[in-house]
Amino acid sequence: MTGMEATELMSHQSFSIKKMYHRMRGEFPKVPWKRLTCNNYAVPRWSFIINLAIQGKLHTKDKVAGWGKAIDQKCKLCNEENETIPHLFFECGMSKEILGRLLKWQGFQRSVLKWDEEIEWTVQEINGKKVIAEVYKMTLAGYVYYIWLERNTTLFQDKKKTVDGIFRVIVQDVFYRGNKKSKVANKLKELDSYPQAVKVEDR
Repeated sequence: MTGMEATELMSHQSFSIKKMYHRMRGEFPKVPWKRLTCNNYAVPRWSFIINLAIQGKLHTKDKVAGWGKAIDQKCKLCNEENETIPHLFFECGMSKEILGRLLKWQGFQRSVLKWDEEIEWTVQEINGKKVIAEVYKMTLAGYVYYIWLERNTTLFQDKKKTVDGIFRVIVQDVFYRGNKKSKVANKLKELDSYPQAVKVEDR
């Protein structure tokens, strides 16, 4: 019976719905990236997509090919390497340019890392409830969402936006979303809501 015998249930002096829920759910290991998706001020669909990406559940071309489908596996954003989750978000030239600009816009003076390194850096450096962490988490979620959206639009509708266009849409949506949250609204006032499209060089 839900992981608990009837005799054990009857032996309890008091009943707790919380305890019963945890017994029914079972034990799950905590994941280090939970703060990226839990209590994130991002739009819910942004959090949903970054959650799928981190768990490797987005249906990128390499996964579709693994199902036995004969497809062109080239990344539609750069047409250089095969499309995988790490490539699409952190190795593709177009994506790296956008993320590099977003990092610089927030004041982070570093280059874009590879997938695992980027998530590890985020978990270690963007921690706690500081305002800068909230802005970064929201921005990263928006970035992953809009790169995935651009990938799908390019793949299925053969339409492609510019790096400048995607960058500015992310920034403006972060401003729109963040200004509804008093905790981050003042921090966003320090940032440019319509930043210039300055190319970020590799460092």
